Amino acid sequence: MKLQRSSPEKQGVKSQAIVDFLNKIKEENEIKLNVKNQSGLKESQWKLVGIIDEETGILTELDSTSLGIPQDSIYRLSFDIEIHHGPPLQPHYNLFGQGWCNRLEGTYEVDYITNNISIFLRMSTLAGQTKDEILYIESLNNVTRFLIQEKKLLLYFDEHYYLLFKLLES
Repeated sequence: MKLQRSSPEKQGVKSQAIVDFLNKIKEENEIKLNVKNQSGLKESQWKLVGIIDEETGILTELDSTSLGIPQDSIYRLSFDIEIHHGPPLQPHYNLFGQGWCNRLEGTYEVDYITNNISIFLRMSTLAGQTKDEILYIESLNNVTRFLIQEKKLLLYFDEHYYLLFKLLES
């Protein structure tokens, strides 16, 4: 079987299917590169240390006495990113966590240039909430800014107060 070459006037002209395919691949690669470059929170797990008053430096720890729940399991957050293959093709930022005795899940939006972040939590269970757990959840829902410093995550929910987390090593 002999392949026929296209005529010289057709060479260099791409079909719409090829153009669409190449644009899709380019968009996927740009998104993957963007996610890779902005991976500060990607696939990371954090344990709450406490709430810091930035003006005084005072650390307030939340109640961690539990009903048989391992101490390492409470007041935790895990960040994840999934690429959904459209349309439209875009990353989805997922958040999972544990309060005092309730599981948390939701999404987040992050801007690594301005260090702005918005967290949108849903409770998967609503049982036995303590006043500290309510404070924890409400603080997370009011976070507007973050910093990552030497295996520490600072989530600012007020101009002078932030939730301080330590990175959990895998």
